[in-house]
Amino acid sequence: MSNMTTPGAPLRAAIVGLGAGAQRIMLPAVAGTAGVQIVAACDLDAGHRQRAAAAWPLGKQYADPLVMVESER
Repeated sequence: MSNMTTPGAPLRAAIVGLGAGAQRIMLPAVAGTAGVQIVAACDLDAGHRQRAAAAWPLGKQYADPLVMVESER
């Protein structure tokens, strides 16, 4: 399996942890970066997932990071 992306294709990002720090710093930075697409995000706390999804384009959401990684390969 190659870890290279197709030239010109967006960089696919997955975010682990959607608490206050992610919502104030990480998500605005990643979502505001040209050429980056958030395809998945996870947090054990359903409330964190719901609040982040209401404010940011998260793609699929997961409670378990291992499940997220396996599903998004």
